Amino acid sequence: MSHANRSKGTAPAHALLPISWLGTDTHAASVLATAHDLLAAQKIVAQCLPAGFSDACQVAQITRQQLTLSVPSAAFASKLRQLTPRILDTLHQHGWQVDKIRITVQKSRVPMASSQTPKDTHPIDPSGLAAFRDLHQQLPAGPLADAVHQLLKRHHHGG
Repeated sequence: MSHANRSKGTAPAHALLPISWLGTDTHAASVLATAHDLLAAQKIVAQCLPAGFSDACQVAQITRQQLTLSVPSAAFASKLRQLTPRILDTLHQHGWQVDKIRITVQKSRVPMASSQTPKDTHPIDPSGLAAFRDLHQQLPAGPLADAVHQLLKRHHHGG
């Protein structure tokens, strides 16, 4: 698939030399054109996505009139399916002749960086550990006793 309005980037002249060289070989020129199309489509698709989605959603393939998007989980795929009409409309507005969007889940993809801040943890002081040891001895066997045992084990003071 080819995009009618390819715009030239503003890469420095020394960066354009390898790209110019790729254009001299038929196969390399085809790979270069495909990469350019994928990047251009990625930029347009990213405009349609909510915050945090553009890093998780990647344009994986363009064949005939089908665009394939890759996401790391089924949850992303579900949300992306809801956005498909909006993505298609935006692609059409930019001159892309895409009639269908296919969404694939690729769990092997590197996950997005977590937006959670690391927990500020504090070790349990000796009196707290003693209280957990006493509690563990009084608890009947079951999930709570197992959890307290794991806590004591994690803090290297056995239970």
